[in-house]
Amino acid sequence: GLVEEAAAAYRRSLPLRPASPLYDLRIDILCPPVFPSAEALDEFHERLQAAIDRYYEMEIHADPTEIARIGCEPPFDVAYHGRDERRLRERFAGIFRHCFPDGRPPVADGFPRIAIVVTRDHEGIFLRGMRGVVEHLDPKRFDLSIVCAESGESRLRAEIGNPNVKYLPVPDDFKTTVRMIREARFDLLYFWEVGSDPFNYFLPFMCLAPVQCLGWGTSYTSGVPAIDYYISSELTETPSADSHYTEKLVRLATLPTYQYRAELTQSFKGREAFGLAQHQHVYLCAQNLRKFHPDFDGVLGRILRHDPAGVVVVTKPEYEHMEASLQDRFQARIPDVSDRIIFLPRMPYADYLALTAAADVVLDPFHYGGGVTTYDALSLAKPIVTLPSQYQRGRYTLGCYKKTGVTDCVASSPDDYVQLAHQLGTDRDRREAVMEKIRARKDVLFEDIEAVREFERFFEHALDAARRSRLE
Repeated sequence: GLVEEAAAAYRRSLPLRPASPLYDLRIDILCPPVFPSAEALDEFHERLQAAIDRYYEMEIHADPTEIARIGCEPPFDVAYHGRDERRLRERFAGIFRHCFPDGRPPVADGFPRIAIVVTRDHEGIFLRGMRGVVEHLDPKRFDLSIVCAESGESRLRAEIGNPNVKYLPVPDDFKTTVRMIREARFDLLYFWEVGSDPFNYFLPFMCLAPVQCLGWGTSYTSGVPAIDYYISSELTETPSADSHYTEKLVRLATLPTYQYRAELTQSFKGREAFGLAQHQHVYLCAQNLRKFHPDFDGVLGRILRHDPAGVVVVTKPEYEHMEASLQDRFQARIPDVSDRIIFLPRMPYADYLALTAAADVVLDPFHYGGGVTTYDALSLAKPIVTLPSQYQRGRYTLGCYKKTGVTDCVASSPDDYVQLAHQLGTDRDRREAVMEKIRARKDVLFEDIEAVREFERFFEHALDAARRSRLE
């Protein structure tokens, strides 16, 4: 996140490497995790798009292994900026249009072979998002494998309770990984994430299976032309959402996950253990600090001004300078209430659940809301105030509410968001009534076997379509 320092270090290193525009590309796309204002964010996007267009026109030719080694995938943090990213990501992928193969292997005859690709250090969020689906896929319909890093295999084996799953551990070497996946001859590859590291961004370019797809582990279009489908839900997408994706959008009727309920331990902590007082109204936003868009600052300020007993609680990031950047922005933009935005240290999962239970209201940030954290809060029947955006990454909490039929906490505007949060935070009877509605209807969100069946039907449909295409 120290972008200026990183750029300076990269520039000092350039004379040590053979000349390649890809090193300059990496410098030019560095993205700060926290912006001081919406105007600064706009200026960054203008520079970023201009840089992408410039490299696109260069007609770059490079070896795929070298591209992955340099690590010039698109800046991950732009997903938090609340924009239509299709052109940016499509154009970025086009920079490498002369570097990767075009052909696809044919769909093999026989029993369908499907693999899910989970790259190094992403095992935890994959298990939260897809463990239930993996554990319940019908082994009579598919041969299922997980392609994973050698370092992550033991954790996946330990936590996935499906004895039929096979594992293909791959090394931290792009060329070897490509060879191993190609030799495995999978019919369909489901990439849990695309763009969060060089491996999972550039592997799809290699066309390693007849069908390639991704889903809610990547909350935006990849822009990669070799990815065929994006698996989402009609509960989270708008009617016009097809235009947001370079992939063919697949709208499942339910949400694309089989979630287990989050449960408090018997000895969970109360709010005093977190330095919070009983008289305070606690508004919790335990999200990645990159999700705190400048558009959200004013709403937090207005909630706290309406509620003198209110505190907004957030959790600290891994790196202190990110916290300092956000605190500086709060002090500059909402100085009169910034002292009531409390940063708590990172904590074990059990403590985070206890903190959620201790909160009065959970706040969904603008543009990029909660995913698995939404399931955690609704497991505990906590009201989550949300303002849906037009893009799927800001509509997942809405999708959960639509599935339950409880839409009391869905705001229609920033003003409505402030009003809903204030009412729920200060009116105990209103809050308890909403919590009781959530408690009565939340079960439909968990252990949803229909989500598994929908994945199975999609996989079969996609493979059938690939076979018909081959025959044509």
